[in-house]
Amino acid sequence: MTDMAPPPIVPPPTVPPATIGLLGGGPTTRYFEHAAQQMGYRTLVIDPKLAARALMQAAKECSVVTVVDQLPLAAMRRVAAKVPVHPSPDVVELCMDRIAEKRFLEDLGIGVGPHMLIESEDDIVAAADTKFPAILKLRHHGGGRHGQVRIAAHVDLPEAWQALGRRPCVLEQRLPLGRELSIIVARSGDGSVATYPVAQQQYVHGKLEVSYAPASLLGSGQADGAELAAFIATELGIIGVLTVHMFVVGREVYVHEMIPQPSVLGLYTLDSCRTNQYEQQLRAVCGLGLGASAMTAPGIAVVSLPGELWADGEPKWERVLSEGTAHVHRYDGVEPGDGVIAGHLAAASGTAAGSTSVVRRLRKQLTTS
Repeated sequence: MTDMAPPPIVPPPTVPPATIGLLGGGPTTRYFEHAAQQMGYRTLVIDPKLAARALMQAAKECSVVTVVDQLPLAAMRRVAAKVPVHPSPDVVELCMDRIAEKRFLEDLGIGVGPHMLIESEDDIVAAADTKFPAILKLRHHGGGRHGQVRIAAHVDLPEAWQALGRRPCVLEQRLPLGRELSIIVARSGDGSVATYPVAQQQYVHGKLEVSYAPASLLGSGQADGAELAAFIATELGIIGVLTVHMFVVGREVYVHEMIPQPSVLGLYTLDSCRTNQYEQQLRAVCGLGLGASAMTAPGIAVVSLPGELWADGEPKWERVLSEGTAHVHRYDGVEPGDGVIAGHLAAASGTAAGSTSVVRRLRKQLTTS
């Protein structure tokens, strides 16, 4: 007989009326707070920029600390010395380092797409052998599509690196994408895993245009996506919600990014799943049973509400709210303006394709005369 590894030591669950700390606020923090308060928990939003003593004093009021809108790694490490923090700072640090993230995935045998590290003039010279067009991205990041520059040819690389402060970067070859997919997966401390249906995204000029679920995948595509996400979450050892963002190129699937917190790519779960991603985060970090992740509608689509919609005054909400399948979400504390996402609009109207048509039509009607 072979020796069996001992089962993990799982602390008792954190139950109401315990206080759950949120390290850093943000526009979607209230979704987590609502889920926690509905279940009888108290919540405390902690400013990660507090001085060390004040930060620790606030953290000591909490039974567990988590993150929703921000990934303040330094504050997470400081707090984790005294209070349980989920996901762990180590997991967050790996996911915020594009090179470490890719090496982790490659070690698991998962494709990540052609890339190379750029941190010196010699690397720029060596990049002449890279296929272009490409995207230069900061190696260390906080999520999203900030800190990156599109490059048409190798001759543009020095200027792009200069624009990013000559900091360590990753040069990623731009791929002929067939689809962009994402899957939300939750994992608790006892190793339990729950996955949501694979969603599909469409981007315009590098900005997320629409996300819909379930993605129209052939055969075992949905099951294969769930298996991949569960495998990654287990190997990562995350406690909480993880978004696995993937590219499909021909018949190859490349994992593009891991987001170790509730994500904009999972907003569809708020209006279409038995347990949304924020409640799932709460359940995972508190050591509760993970909620059912099945969809309650055949399909759903989500579009963002950019600040430009308010250019001529308040949008014509009556045109949206007359649609029984539509759900409007305005983010707390966000003032509409150019380049600002002030909320999102979701519609669960039949299939995912049908819902996509509905949300696009409704968003257009918000400002048309």
